[in-house]
Amino acid sequence: MPKVFLSYRRSDASAIAGRIFDRLVVYYGREAIFMDVDDIPIGTDFRKHIDGFLHQSDILLAIIGTEWLVVGDSGAPRLFDTNDPVRNELKAALQIGLPIIPVLVDGARMPGESDLPDDLREFAFRNAAEVASG
Repeated sequence: MPKVFLSYRRSDASAIAGRIFDRLVVYYGREAIFMDVDDIPIGTDFRKHIDGFLHQSDILLAIIGTEWLVVGDSGAPRLFDTNDPVRNELKAALQIGLPIIPVLVDGARMPGESDLPDDLREFAFRNAAEVASG
């Protein structure tokens, strides 16, 4: 059974990520889809749990809304923060060679190389799918 990892920013694409999750669960079953903190047992080191699921996954869907490149408290895009969960999910997926499909939501654009930290630049060359929330 394929395993799908959904990566997204709650502040950016929570609603559409939930709809994508619901559709995938109908097709693949609940056990095959990893989405967010709901799938991390309480008291577990979330970094290790996410890394473990990524290593079992067949694909990562990177759901990108119009605020995905949002600037954090430091004044730089959150992806440049080494503790950013989205950055760490993408970085791990790239390192293990996991297929990544960017899913552009509601007119979001694919980030360019200059929008990304060095360890994520390869992501800029992934072919994206476009989805409208309506």
